[in-house]
Amino acid sequence: MKLPITIEKLKQVAPSIFTTQAHHTVSERYTYISTAKILEIMQSHGWLPVDAFENKVRSEDKQNYQKHLIVLQNFSSFLMEEENIPQIILTSSHDTSACVELKLGVFRLICSNGIILADSLMQAHKIKHIDFCESDISAAIEATVSYLPLMEERINTYKNIQLEPAEELAFARAAASIRFDTDTLDVDYSSMLEVRRHGDIGSDIWRCFNRIEEACLRGGVKGKNRFTQRNFTSKAIQSIDSKLNIGEQLFGLAEKIAIIKTQTQQPLQMAA
Repeated sequence: MKLPITIEKLKQVAPSIFTTQAHHTVSERYTYISTAKILEIMQSHGWLPVDAFENKVRSEDKQNYQKHLIVLQNFSSFLMEEENIPQIILTSSHDTSACVELKLGVFRLICSNGIILADSLMQAHKIKHIDFCESDISAAIEATVSYLPLMEERINTYKNIQLEPAEELAFARAAASIRFDTDTLDVDYSSMLEVRRHGDIGSDIWRCFNRIEEACLRGGVKGKNRFTQRNFTSKAIQSIDSKLNIGEQLFGLAEKIAIIKTQTQQPLQMAA
């Protein structure tokens, strides 16, 4: 299982978290919000960091000010062996490229797969770098956590809806258009549905979604370029924005499939 990450490790993987001032190009209205201070506030609410990333920057001038992402779990989650562990995804920057934002996520114990949930479940809580006060963070944490019961309910719904092989393939085909340029690439959809571990065996929406999301974000999807006829194998997504965007769109796609399946599985009303 994941354990809280140390401050030393955080400084290694995402030093921008600990920058002590805003970038010199920001306006006078911009209020510097210390990400390290946000982590202190979240820790006081029982949320501890387990992972972190930061975007790569081309300009050396922007180094240590760029957008960064921190994954946090509640203290109680380290004491229980549950399959799906709620997370809070925190993003921010110190160069105006991003406001402070909190979203819900879930960690799957069987595959270390972090999932970003869609706006259809909850609106991300955004805190702008203008007129900021520390109480905004506490309010955002409480509001985000209030959606946890809905998240659990949605996951249970997906676990109880089975897909036919053709429906799984349609899921993968729609997901491919989110992740790839399908006008240029012929994607092997079956490679997006590949079962990588025993716990992913099954045809319900939840397992299918997780297999597809892992393939999209972590790579390994195969296919061929229509124009060059060269085979390709996709690589892992590195950009924070791309990870968030793809994860959200895939979850929205799973939600659409669940709605369609729920409606079509209802018995038809026979005319009297």
